[in-house]
Amino acid sequence: MQQDTVTPVTPSQTYRGLQRLAWATLVVSFLIFLALVFSFPHALRLIIESIRQDVSVPVRVISGQEVYVHAAGSPSWVVRFDKTVLNPGDSIRTDENSRAFLVLPDDSTVQLYPNSSVTLAASNLVRYQPEKMQIVIEQVAGKSRIAVSPVRSPENRVFHVRTPTFSADLLEGSYAVEVIEDARSSLAARLGNAVVTDGDRVLSLSAWERVTTEDGQLPTAPLPAAQDLVQVGDFAAPEPTLRTYWTEEDRSIEAPSGTVAFEQDGVHLKREGEGHGETVLIQQINRDVWDFEELVLRARIKVIQQSLPGGGRQGSEYPVIVRISYRDINGEEREWFHGFYYYVPTEAEYLTVNATQIEQDAWYTYEQNILQLAQRPISIRTIEVVASGRSYEGVVQYVSLVGE
Repeated sequence: MQQDTVTPVTPSQTYRGLQRLAWATLVVSFLIFLALVFSFPHALRLIIESIRQDVSVPVRVISGQEVYVHAAGSPSWVVRFDKTVLNPGDSIRTDENSRAFLVLPDDSTVQLYPNSSVTLAASNLVRYQPEKMQIVIEQVAGKSRIAVSPVRSPENRVFHVRTPTFSADLLEGSYAVEVIEDARSSLAARLGNAVVTDGDRVLSLSAWERVTTEDGQLPTAPLPAAQDLVQVGDFAAPEPTLRTYWTEEDRSIEAPSGTVAFEQDGVHLKREGEGHGETVLIQQINRDVWDFEELVLRARIKVIQQSLPGGGRQGSEYPVIVRISYRDINGEEREWFHGFYYYVPTEAEYLTVNATQIEQDAWYTYEQNILQLAQRPISIRTIEVVASGRSYEGVVQYVSLVGE
C-alpha cells in the first residue's frame, strides 16, 4: 500500500505566515483608527446637537384684558393676564375682544388675532450652539401674523408652521396664517419665502403670494395675496352652486313676498306690492380682517324699477342695497349699507341716505374700501344683497370683498 507523503512546514514558511497576519492586523487596525478619527467629530456633533434646551416664550395681551392658556398635560384652560409665558407644548387662545403678542427666542413674533388659537409645539436651541434653534408653531384656529426675524445663519434655524391641512417652512419675512374651516387653511406671504407641503406635494411661496387649501389639497400654483372673502360672488354661476353659498330670505311686512331669480345677467330681486317689502340674499363670511391693509367692496348693479322715490321716508328702501354686518375696532357690532336708486325724490320727506343715484336700466360699478369707515371693521360677519321698498326690481351681476 502506497502511503501519502506529508511535506513538512519549514520555519521560513511559518515566519512569512505570521508576517502576513501581522500586516493584516496592522492594516485593519489602522483603518479602524481612521474610521474613528473621522467619525468622532460627526458623532460628537450629533451628541452636542441632541442636547437641546427648551425656551419659554413671553406673551403680551395687546387688546382686551385676558387670554386663555392650556399648559401641556393640564386638563383645562386657565385665564391669564398680561405678561404671561408659554412653554413648549402649551396652547393659547384669544376671545372675540382680545389679541396676544408672542416674542420667540430668535426675536421673531406672532400676533394672535381675536377668536384664534396656537400651540407652541417646539421652542428650543442647541445648548452649546445657541444659534441652532427649532421653532414650531401650530395654528389651531383663527388667524396669526408671523414675522420671522433675520438671523446670521438661516440654515441653522428651523421655523416650521403647521395647520390642520398643511405644514410650511418659513424664511425671513412676514406671513399671515389662517385656519378658515376644518379642511381649508391659508398662508399668505407679504415678505419672504416659504415651502408649503401637504403629504408628498410641495409648493414654493414668494412675496405677495398666497396658498389656500381646498378640502385639504394644495393648489397646483400659488395665488395672488389678495383674496375674495365672498364665495361665488358671480351671480351668473349655476343656481345650485349659488344656493350652496347664498341664502334667500324675505323680510316683507306684508304680502306679497319678493322673488329671487338667477338669470344669465345676474340675480334679479323683484316685488310688486304695497307696504314694506324686503328681498334678501345673505352669505355668512365670519372672517377676521384686522390684518388687511385694504378691503375693497365691488359690485356691478342695475336698477330696473322702483315705486318709492330715493330711499323712501326712512332713507333705507332702495331697489338695490349692499349691506355688510361687522364687528368694529372697539368691539361693537355694526351694520353698513349703500343703496342705489334712479327715482329722484321731489319731496323733503323722501330721503337719500348712504346712496348713489344711477341711471335707470343701466349697469353701474360701485367700489368702496370698507376699512376706511369711521368705525373700522375687524371682523366681517355677513354680506347681503338686498332690494327694499314696495314695488321694485334690481339686478346684481357680481359682488366681491377683496382683502389684501
